[in-house]
Amino acid sequence: MGKGRKEAQTKTIAAKSNDGGSSASEFSLSSLPGKKTLVILLVVVSFLLYSGSFKNGFTLDDPFVVSANSYVARGMAAIPDLFKTTFYQGFIRLPYDSYRPLPLITFAIQYQLFGPEATSFHVVNVLIYALCVVALFLFLACLLGNNNTGLALVTALLFAVHPIHTEVVANIKGRDDLLCFLFAFSSLYLLARYLSERQLKWLAGGTFCFFLSLLSKESSIIFIVFAPLLFWFFGMGEQKELIKIGASLALGAGVYLLIRFVVLNANNANHSGAFDFIENPLVHAGFAERAATGFLSVALYLKLLAFPHPLVCIYAYNSFPVVSLGDISALFSIALSLGLVVLAIIRLKKDKKDIIGVGIVLFLAPMLVYSNILFLTGAIFAERFAFFSSAGFCLVVARGIQMFVQQTEKNDTRFLLNKNTWLLLAPVLALFAFLSVGRISDWQDNATLFKTDLEKAPENARLNFYYGNELATTAVLGANNNGAAPAQLQSALPYLRKAIALYPHYFAAHQSLASAYFNLGEFDSSITHMQLTLADDPGSYNAVTGLAAAYYNKQDYPHAGDVYKKYFKMIAGNPEQLQYFGFTYLFQKKYDSAIIYFRQSLAIDPTQLPAMDGMAGSFKALGNVDSLNKYQNMVRLKDPGYIAQ
Repeated sequence: MGKGRKEAQTKTIAAKSNDGGSSASEFSLSSLPGKKTLVILLVVVSFLLYSGSFKNGFTLDDPFVVSANSYVARGMAAIPDLFKTTFYQGFIRLPYDSYRPLPLITFAIQYQLFGPEATSFHVVNVLIYALCVVALFLFLACLLGNNNTGLALVTALLFAVHPIHTEVVANIKGRDDLLCFLFAFSSLYLLARYLSERQLKWLAGGTFCFFLSLLSKESSIIFIVFAPLLFWFFGMGEQKELIKIGASLALGAGVYLLIRFVVLNANNANHSGAFDFIENPLVHAGFAERAATGFLSVALYLKLLAFPHPLVCIYAYNSFPVVSLGDISALFSIALSLGLVVLAIIRLKKDKKDIIGVGIVLFLAPMLVYSNILFLTGAIFAERFAFFSSAGFCLVVARGIQMFVQQTEKNDTRFLLNKNTWLLLAPVLALFAFLSVGRISDWQDNATLFKTDLEKAPENARLNFYYGNELATTAVLGANNNGAAPAQLQSALPYLRKAIALYPHYFAAHQSLASAYFNLGEFDSSITHMQLTLADDPGSYNAVTGLAAAYYNKQDYPHAGDVYKKYFKMIAGNPEQLQYFGFTYLFQKKYDSAIIYFRQSLAIDPTQLPAMDGMAGSFKALGNVDSLNKYQNMVRLKDPGYIAQ
């Protein structure tokens, strides 16, 4: 390429936009006015705002990926395996799962370095969030140019304090969203540098960051289209350079999708039809209902971004409406979405660098992934789904403030120093920060979170189940320390009953209610709800053993034995359940059958004292003195103080 052509390209790329901004070629980190001060300001604001989360524990689904995850508990030794496993596999095997190894790897490293306490995980989440804010600021400053550093800063400040982000930051599991965002916007920044400097190292770095973003969470795949489109809007680079970017990102995505397909298939976790109805009632809806409800969700995301209250940790069945295309709310939402699309097209057609148009696109593009219109997601609605879109919303708000200030003082292009900017911005930042701090405290533990959110969404089946189950679990765990467990268990029952009343086929709620009744000694009620659990979830091991235990404790040994017979494959490898199976025969005086299952139990675990005792009792009843003495001696050797059953 000749010198003259290079100079012509540089002039074209450096052309200023109509709003006084400039393109990436005019931006460099070293030339950014007060760069260190602004970056430090954003880090300090983000860190201080979320420092209240450091005292919080593990909440919601944190145990799935951290505290109860068998891979993470192995520390750095598990890293090779984490590349070959699904997201939740260290806690539970699901028929449909995701491939997000990078967050799990960071958890494993932390676990080895700092142990299982929640504090370090919260601290790192906040640090990553601060980096997300900085990445957004640097990218926008690069995109908009040095003359619009103030606009980039105001956008980043609004983003930093927005309350809708509390779920992503305060919920440790939200690290997948945080890392996804951080690497996605780092990728945009590096790609902008590539268009500015034409050095392949920036293209390679941008592609690698995009690949890391996908390894964190697959939702950033929309950037394959969004990134080249965004740079085209701003007139950055020739067509062939944008094609290179698109092709490079597509290559990174292709490698990720291939690995993801192989891992999910190898772990039998690629069955998209296995979504949970409680989480996403659209699993049984037709496309028309999905589309109508999807457009409604876009409108409600916009509403929460503009007025972030109330915030709820989970929008499960009966707390978010499934609507038809004829519903007035759906029609309004469709009109709103189409209106935003038309507005963006009009503004970008008039000026490709129009910031409001770009902000609208940045808001709407991630909605294609999360709205359930094109494909189903794991939840019908979630505040974390607005994380990417909120960047576009904050950009539009910041640009609106800038336009208002510049209209009142048209000569003041450095609107960041204008007092009118802060008269408009300060109340919004203060309100958002206040709401965020309050919301962060709600995430201190499950009981606080579920109780608080249930007051906002009392008809939410999942929240009723979660809160009731939390109360019941806490009561059982605390039973050894005080005599209040029955009263605490009783307090859990209304919430579990309501969850079932809202959704009668809620088998997890039936099982939790059955366990509560069992611990209260109400075995008939426990049996009823265990049977209802198995009616909808016949593969539930806990329901099978719970049903057998309820019959057993009721001394209905024939029915307990029938349960074990029916589900024998499920207990075949469990020595404890096999010995209970043996006792059902022993108490029915079927001694030969009892001996069979006691022997199976001892073959798996020779230390099972009840099984040895059962063998002794069976041989005693059969009059086999030698075998009786043998097993009695085994019991005495293992535990001289053991009390025979």
